[in-house]
Amino acid sequence: MSAAVEAGLPTRRGVLEGAVRWLAIAALPLCVSSPGGTVALALLGLAGLVFLRRGVRPAPEVRRLFRWAAGLYLFLLAVDIVNGAPVRSLLSTGVNYLPLIAIVPAHVALRAARVGEGEIMLGFRLAVLAALALAVPSVASLVEGGRFMPVTGLNLNQIPFGLVMALMSVVLLSRALEGSGSRPWADALAAGLVAAVVVLTQSKLAWGSLGVGWLALGILYARRLGPWRLGAALVGAASVAALLLALPPVRGELAQLGDALRRVAAGDLSDGTLGRRILIYKGSWVAFMERPVLGWGLPGQMDVVKGFIAQMSDIRMPATHLHSDWFRHLVGYGLFGAVFLAGFFLFVVRLARVAEPVHMRRALIAALPAIALYMSFDVFFNMDALTGFFALLLAMALPRDGDMA
Repeated sequence: MSAAVEAGLPTRRGVLEGAVRWLAIAALPLCVSSPGGTVALALLGLAGLVFLRRGVRPAPEVRRLFRWAAGLYLFLLAVDIVNGAPVRSLLSTGVNYLPLIAIVPAHVALRAARVGEGEIMLGFRLAVLAALALAVPSVASLVEGGRFMPVTGLNLNQIPFGLVMALMSVVLLSRALEGSGSRPWADALAAGLVAAVVVLTQSKLAWGSLGVGWLALGILYARRLGPWRLGAALVGAASVAALLLALPPVRGELAQLGDALRRVAAGDLSDGTLGRRILIYKGSWVAFMERPVLGWGLPGQMDVVKGFIAQMSDIRMPATHLHSDWFRHLVGYGLFGAVFLAGFFLFVVRLARVAEPVHMRRALIAALPAIALYMSFDVFFNMDALTGFFALLLAMALPRDGDMA
């Protein structure tokens, strides 16, 4: 036994484990800021590498998941190289997709430090409190009747912030429906409060992702809950939705959406909310069909799409990105981009099969259609606030006790 242990002083291993436990608590609250979740993921991943060097080994299934994630990462880099991407583009791809291979090292750190469900849920509760604090100015502007101020994160606009909150709400609601904790009503209340924050972001895309995630949970838990409990849950969800939809900012956004739909139906694509997105998607499809195998590469793909749009319409296109991760990968990487996205979704399904606690399994499955919807209208990858946060969720969902068969 070392002198430090005999003297009751913390050893280097003990200090690192303690730091990981504190970081595990702080990670989710940090996700309300743009770099916060990614920084926490990176630090956990680095700690995991230290533990791996000290002989800590993940379970066999976790090692297989790491090979899958690393394969996806290297696959995309290889497509970039074949496309003749410049060094700057390779660095961009290499950095932006790093959360994929940080999942398992971060999990190793959590497991080696014996981070339990208590620390993880404390992190969720602190994240809820942080989101509510950020919502105070919006609520105040709503009460005062002045110009409404949408809720945003710290250095994070309301759309990706809304998705982060929507996925947190899905996890909390899944825990409530599963009855994993001693007070399911508290988890349900927290899920509802976070849903209110999502509504106050004034992001229709975040609303849609939240609704799809909640609906997927309802389907997944339908048989388990039975008709009476399911009916009560549906009535509760419908009541919350009705209250939130009655808010003036929500009614205003829905009115704008209705107007945009009418203009698109009349053939007017000049509306910035929907019409110009449709033009971008049309241009993206033409670009994909021109180079369906390898795509055009990420650098300058928006210029390529704008060139095709100019052949279809004289509407000025100020957008700087494709507003769809599906098209972004198809235009940038061709069919190989579709292979990557399919591989990513299958990876999450595979991980969800072994996730612990049980409510995380259903939460991750319910998160997939929510993310798929979000990716249809905005960028999920290459947005560190989103990929960092979701990678943290995946790392926390992997079992931290015992081996997996």
